[in-house]
Amino acid sequence: MRQVHHIVRRTLVALGFAGLVGTLCHGADYTVHVVEPAVTNHMILRDGLLPPICREATALEIFACRGEYEPASFVITTSEPLKDVRVVKD
Repeated sequence: MRQVHHIVRRTLVALGFAGLVGTLCHGADYTVHVVEPAVTNHMILRDGLLPPICREATALEIFACRGEYEPASFVITTSEPLKDVRVVKD
């Protein structure tokens, strides 16, 4: 039961993070892309096209058990530079 609770908590943290990115970028023209798989050999360049492993999304889900680490990657594309963006863990 504890293990299930831990997985649910991590998932909620990840979903909260995705909502946070949207809140911080409020008013800006931006798009969030989730990179799956998170660890890849595809190049993601500042001025280049995104590879097909980047999919537009509004949520990022991460599942892990106690003591495990799971990688996660995302890309935010904007038409103008973002200012004062903070990423925090809930």
